[in-house]
Amino acid sequence: MKEKAHQDINLWQAADKRANNDGDGFEELYTNYIHDSEQEQNKLQNLTYAISNTEFKQLSAYIRKNYGINLKEEKRVMLAGRLRTVLRQNNFRNFSDYYDYIISDKTGAAAATLVNKISTNHTFFMREADHFDYFKNT
Repeated sequence: MKEKAHQDINLWQAADKRANNDGDGFEELYTNYIHDSEQEQNKLQNLTYAISNTEFKQLSAYIRKNYGINLKEEKRVMLAGRLRTVLRQNNFRNFSDYYDYIISDKTGAAAATLVNKISTNHTFFMREADHFDYFKNT
């Protein structure tokens, strides 16, 4: 989030410089800022969010240590695919930035989102009679 504030300041400064060189007034400054913001958003939307070896190892080790889910190399594409929307929605530039956010979030909300994205909910336990028979006969 701090990076986003710095990014906004840089966009304002660039817009201010152009407004002072090209003309004057707040309207032009604001127009330049909006233009630069839209260009920055377009860059973020066009990112493919490929996950590097280091990023995959970092995230999978965190997930294994904290949640007991062992993501092998074959799950690399699945992990990137499931987390890509989170990265886009929160304007993260890469998986390393997302990882840093997760470990620095003291509320636990980021970790909860991570687990919800990567885990598959399995509800068959309450649907299969064999499970109840086991409890009844044990």
